[in-house]
Amino acid sequence: MEILIGLVLMGAVAAGAVSIMDKGTGIISGPLRFFKLVSGPMAWLFFPHEKPKGARFLKDDEIAEILKPKNKGLLIDGKQGRITPEVSYKNAIIIAQIGAGKTRRYVMPNILTQDNCSFVITDPAGELYANTAGDLAKRGYKIYVLNPSDPMQSNRYNPLKRASSYTQFQEVAAVLVDSAATGQTADGGFWNNGAKELIELFIACLYRYGKSHKFTYHLPNVYQLLQRLFDADVMDTFVAQYAPDESYVDRYASLISGQNEKTVQGYLSTALNAMKSVGNPDMAQLFVNDDFRFSLLRKEKTAIFLIVPADRIAPYSYVMNLFYSQLFTSVMRSLDPNDLPFYAILDEFGHYNIPHFETTMTTARKYKVSISLILQSVHQLYKHYGEHGAKIIMGGGIATRIFYSGMDLETASMVEKMLGKVQVVQKTRGGEKHVREENLMNADRLMRIEDNQAIVLTGNKEPMMLTTHLVHDQRDFVRRMQVPHPPLPSKRPLKIQRVEFNSKKK
Repeated sequence: MEILIGLVLMGAVAAGAVSIMDKGTGIISGPLRFFKLVSGPMAWLFFPHEKPKGARFLKDDEIAEILKPKNKGLLIDGKQGRITPEVSYKNAIIIAQIGAGKTRRYVMPNILTQDNCSFVITDPAGELYANTAGDLAKRGYKIYVLNPSDPMQSNRYNPLKRASSYTQFQEVAAVLVDSAATGQTADGGFWNNGAKELIELFIACLYRYGKSHKFTYHLPNVYQLLQRLFDADVMDTFVAQYAPDESYVDRYASLISGQNEKTVQGYLSTALNAMKSVGNPDMAQLFVNDDFRFSLLRKEKTAIFLIVPADRIAPYSYVMNLFYSQLFTSVMRSLDPNDLPFYAILDEFGHYNIPHFETTMTTARKYKVSISLILQSVHQLYKHYGEHGAKIIMGGGIATRIFYSGMDLETASMVEKMLGKVQVVQKTRGGEKHVREENLMNADRLMRIEDNQAIVLTGNKEPMMLTTHLVHDQRDFVRRMQVPHPPLPSKRPLKIQRVEFNSKKK
């Protein structure tokens, strides 16, 4: 024992000498380093600590076993660290403040490296289209653009093309009204419900009218019917003639005749407000025809870009909500053995309110669908989907969570809890154990991680602290981003086929 004590003391002296002499000549630093190395490992005999238990960050070699270049799923670090397709189909959430680099570290690298699949990509600034559409086209992808802020440079989209049942009529009406109602107080529900029923009734009648009048089954004509609501003779005749069945006629009569005029006016005002942009002649051009064939997305390599400037997302949210709702319904209807995987990269997701999205997230893996949700804060998820819906999405619907630098306090506090705690056990000289718990990483430090760092949690694995890479710093990516992109669609105005009314009842 005396020898060991001597070694420890010599080690302490040696360490001090090294600290001093290294700043001088360094002559004796070599011999003393030996005693430092020998005595250091012995210190546990006198000041014993057990190895910390609980949460920890994965080591580099452990990360390499999870994020492999040979994997075919999502690219996590922006360079070569990939998860498997199977884990990708369990979806991902990326939380990053504006300017944190999620576009250049996650979105672009994934678009440029994924192949033999189809994409839908939210592109708020048109930057993704400009930098990746050329490479995608070169690799054989068919390119489509939905650009509601500039309908003449967009493929056309008619949501009523995919509404042929009573349930689908209701869903379209609900999306139109709910998208406009975001942030309203609870007492708006009465007017919203009346507006939904009114729009649903007119969609149903227009569906039957369109069977014998080509090119009339579109949203601009629903708006036209709303505008004629108080032309009682005309509208009573139209509904009586084209309602799918008597139940619709009775509902219409109850809605219009069974209420006082002020109430009906409230329903109508809410419905017209929900569809006000449809009345714009330019927007009407977007809806009068349809260029999208969702059924081919699993058969042919396709990339769809939804270009909506960030400051214009709110007024066009109903377009995005309708499009995504119908798109996911289509690609998740069935899966053949040879169907292509489908990747959805949804930037600015905090502005959307897609119907039944909780179910979409929890069932995506069954259909080889991978959804990446990109948010600025977890608060946005709770705002649109409520506490229950947000917990379903975050819990059962997402396997991979990526947090970039610049987290707000709410997000950092959530990540602090997700990372877990470290249990440190210390023995006293009397042999007693003292246990203390501390966070693996505190919220204040999480808010200050380096610009190129990200916290990544995937599946049931321990967390990773990753170094991420910018697409512009990698020569191959830069070369591929320079491939000229196809021109945006250029559309000529179409003549809008309108409803022709007959005021005489039959």
